Amino acid sequence: MPSKSIHGRGRIPQVLGMLVLFAGLVAFVIWGAAIVRGSKKTPPPPPPGDPSRALELITDLAPKLRSDDDAGSTCVGALRMIERQARAEALVHCLRSDDPAVAEAALYCAGDFVTDDERIAPLLLAAGEGEPNEVSTYALARSGLPEALTRIKAILNESGPSRYQAIWALAIWDGPEATNTLLDFVVTEPDPVAGMMAAEALGYRRDTGAYRALVNLLETVQPVAESSMIGERAALALGYIGQKSAVKHLRDASHRVGDYNTTERLTMAFALCRLRPDDDYNFWVLQRSLKGKLPDAPYRPSGLDEFVTAVRLLIQLDQPRVKQVLIDASQGVEADRAQAIIAGFAAMGLEPTWDEASRSHVLKEMPEGRAPKQKAWVLTPPWPFGDAR
Repeated sequence: MPSKSIHGRGRIPQVLGMLVLFAGLVAFVIWGAAIVRGSKKTPPPPPPGDPSRALELITDLAPKLRSDDDAGSTCVGALRMIERQARAEALVHCLRSDDPAVAEAALYCAGDFVTDDERIAPLLLAAGEGEPNEVSTYALARSGLPEALTRIKAILNESGPSRYQAIWALAIWDGPEATNTLLDFVVTEPDPVAGMMAAEALGYRRDTGAYRALVNLLETVQPVAESSMIGERAALALGYIGQKSAVKHLRDASHRVGDYNTTERLTMAFALCRLRPDDDYNFWVLQRSLKGKLPDAPYRPSGLDEFVTAVRLLIQLDQPRVKQVLIDASQGVEADRAQAIIAGFAAMGLEPTWDEASRSHVLKEMPEGRAPKQKAWVLTPPWPFGDAR
């Protein structure tokens, strides 16, 4: 027994030696692997003040800006990680580029970095003074410069699609001046498309000052045979702002205009559905208007304006039941109403499953996949590149 114990103790150093050797081998393998991985690493980032990385980002954005909805915001996010002076040098260089696509990509980003360097603001404002487009107007809005707000207001008073871009520029402008401008526009603008877009822009801003002013406007709505643009626009904005306290004001106004077949009543139904998604009655009001009449005015058929308004409002509710409602409404309708439904599905990014007879009927006046030529305002002109809304 004693000799056996001695032999057992003799094996301990051998086991320990093997463990030490094994640990050494493992460490050697790990060290070698680290060397191999290190040799494959990308080069270190450029030193501070080197604009090469920022130049690469802007140049890569140029061909994607108008085709990829996320490319612009992704580029801006990446530029935020770059040292300020290096970023400024790259922006100034690209804003002066002879390549229009590169200059436009730099302009898109410049509004977020206008304070980086004193050279950026004059270049941005100079670009904004040219023919307005969605990129230049967006850059003006992001810059926050007083001169930029003056330019946006000037664009708002012009004719054509550029004024729509000015409305969305005011939607993201940081300051009460934009709210006041949009409120004035909602009250006075005769163009139905621009006026409703301004109301939606007010809703996007979620401004409490706008909320009180809109409720006051809603209180002025009276039951008249002609639809009140003020009532429509105030209701739309309140639906987007999303404050539940607006429900009572909307219901009161809805009851006041309920005996008349107006798009105003439909807009109030939309706002109530936005604020209370389980409001089946007001959803039914919108749905019924697609079938030829409003429930509160059974003696008068709903016209094309009411039909198109109902489509435009339904697609903005973001409720699963809307798709089937529109498919049902497409059965046997005339061309103008079919075009409105096609536009509605296009705005929702959906391709409905039609039976062959319905498909032939709905598409007979227009090529498949194209927006309608008549009543195209069912499609709200989108915010550029889809990154701000």
